Amino acid sequence: PTLNAIGLAEDGTKALLYHETYSAEAPGFKRQNELVKAAMRTIVTQLRTEGVGQICFVLARGFDDALLMRFIDQDLTCQYVIRAQHLDRRVKGEQGKTEVLKDQLATSEVKTTLDMNRPTVSEDGKVRYRKRKTEVRSSAIETADYLLRTNALRLTFKGKDKPSNNDADGWVLLTNLPIDNPEMLKHIIALSLGRWSIEDVFAWTKQALGWEQVAVLE
Repeated sequence: PTLNAIGLAEDGTKALLYHETYSAEAPGFKRQNELVKAAMRTIVTQLRTEGVGQICFVLARGFDDALLMRFIDQDLTCQYVIRAQHLDRRVKGEQGKTEVLKDQLATSEVKTTLDMNRPTVSEDGKVRYRKRKTEVRSSAIETADYLLRTNALRLTFKGKDKPSNNDADGWVLLTNLPIDNPEMLKHIIALSLGRWSIEDVFAWTKQALGWEQVAVLE
């Protein structure tokens, strides 16, 4: 596997901030989360040395670990927007009721509706975008496992055609950014969509360069 971080500035400029190829069988390997945390600490240190003040980590599904979110928020004092994968975790909502995350958000009030270019990865590996009317629900939550306080957004896509299996229940985003107004919700969604340019790059490398046909054995 590879661990990559691409920097995206407000003006759209992109730069490779970090890259590492790693193996779980390598001497001294602990766990993936430790590699991710070390990479994040390196990135934050270097960016702040260059005078960058506001840093937000925008992460894909699979990074929605409560300890990792707490590390970003409390240790690095940075922001995060993470697409949630584990929707069955138990959380406490704004009303004090404890239930699984997807059920908690399903009953939340719709805060805003927008037309969003929803990206999907098709079977041929290409990233395609389709404009869909999207309902946005949000709620402040507290995880039952590590007592992490965070905010959650649920995006539900409306329309006649059904989304892919991965999008059947919409998207859930976790963030420590404020969710107190519709414009902020749109900003959080825009940050998440910005990460999809990375998926475009990987789709191209698999098709044009045949990366998936190459294996590094040692």
